[in-house]
Amino acid sequence: MNSKKYVSFFRTFKLSLNPSKTQYIIFSGSEAAHSEDFHLFIDNNNENEDLVLHKHEITRIKQTDDNPTYKYLGILMDPHFSFCQHVAKISTKLSKALYVLRKVKNFLPEKALFLLYYSLFHCHLIYAAEIWSSAPEHLINQLFLKQKAAIRLIANAKYNAHTQPLCKQFEILPLTKLILYQKLVFFQSVIQKRAPPSFDNVWFTV
Repeated sequence: MNSKKYVSFFRTFKLSLNPSKTQYIIFSGSEAAHSEDFHLFIDNNNENEDLVLHKHEITRIKQTDDNPTYKYLGILMDPHFSFCQHVAKISTKLSKALYVLRKVKNFLPEKALFLLYYSLFHCHLIYAAEIWSSAPEHLINQLFLKQKAAIRLIANAKYNAHTQPLCKQFEILPLTKLILYQKLVFFQSVIQKRAPPSFDNVWFTV
């Protein structure tokens, strides 16, 4: 791979790149792609130069790393696009929100708890849900269990109370339906040409 092309691109558009703070990741479902000994270099030499000092290897994010993810716009993406680490991050944030709800449920009215749910809990469920919801079902179910726990706290219900009528009472969509809603909203934006042009002609309609 001609590593001078990267430098030429950055120089042309007057961009800067710090090799020591730059990483790259290979997305693939093939184990062969992940096990391949692949190296990427940035060659910052001028024409007719070949100084080793100006050649920098970029660190690769591998599935064997302690944290095999790349964070883009708040989403943790791993080499297999499983989003396991991202869902785990959401789960941690939801646990913290549940802790707050438990601490204040006996001091605040239902309306205030409802507002806390949307400001501390619900926001993490809807952000990029149409993307990370492709994670394994058992991980999605863990988030759903936390959502049900939050709804019971708002209603001051028993720990094992059925949440379906409570969801209807508070007009809160269960996680599975919330994910479907987020996907439909996105797909509608694609149909109405309000999504980025890169999504044009990705889906065929009949």
